[in-house]
Amino acid sequence: MNKYVFIILMGLLSFRGYPQAADSLNNHSQNLRKVLIIGGVTYGVSLYALNKLWYADFDRGSFHFFNDNPEWLQMDKAGHMHTSFNLTHLGYQTFAHAGYSKKRSLVYGGVLSLVLMTPIEIFDGFSMAYGASPGDIIANLSGTAIYVGQILISGKRFLFIKYSFVPSPFAAYRPNVLGKNQLHQLLKDYNGQTYWASINLPQRFAPQWLNLALGYGGEGMVHARTSVNTENGYHNYRQWYLSLDFDFSHLSPTKRWQRILIELGNMIHLPAPALEISQGGLHAHWLKF
Repeated sequence: MNKYVFIILMGLLSFRGYPQAADSLNNHSQNLRKVLIIGGVTYGVSLYALNKLWYADFDRGSFHFFNDNPEWLQMDKAGHMHTSFNLTHLGYQTFAHAGYSKKRSLVYGGVLSLVLMTPIEIFDGFSMAYGASPGDIIANLSGTAIYVGQILISGKRFLFIKYSFVPSPFAAYRPNVLGKNQLHQLLKDYNGQTYWASINLPQRFAPQWLNLALGYGGEGMVHARTSVNTENGYHNYRQWYLSLDFDFSHLSPTKRWQRILIELGNMIHLPAPALEISQGGLHAHWLKF
């Protein structure tokens, strides 16, 4: 995943449940107050943790933009879409639980996702190691638009953007960039990350919990840009996957921890058989995470 992982995890911890109407105007106001308090604390803790793990080792300077679109085979852009998509969902569920209508919850959830993610682009803009990225901003907008669009079209979620990670050997070549330990690698090593578009299959062909997943990943990325990898003797390449996946939203949990697990399960691609297309060949995996 990318550095926005903290906001997703903190959002899950503060997640209150599935939509339900407020009993009264007073209850509506109380729920909204709880949402704002929990959300504010969550965001503050997320930014503090993010600063410690991501920005603390780099100097700060004047605000600037940087075009990073050619870097990391665009894996970071997929990460931005994943995060904004799932933040929009969590925001939608949270506002609906507070008593807002479905339409307002959807609008507020989308706005909340962008509000949460945009300040981090500002942090990047002041970091001498990065820079505010127009490509990141477009990816953020795209993830939110995909979520909002499918709810407006069908009234429900039929597509999920998911993430999976398996440690790669490339982090050892540049641990200061790709991660010095497994936690850092989870955030920084794009070689081990895969992003998935998981789509509901027609129920006349498959059970409602079974999805078809299209995955995207990359390997050999010791350096950000392909030309630099080549100059240093590394070969980076894209990976495309076709796999099965699972939709847990049809379950009816009764406990808060069960709801959190279901939401997490719908953000992560669990191991399943998969076909991989990469380097001009077709490869089969009994289980791909």
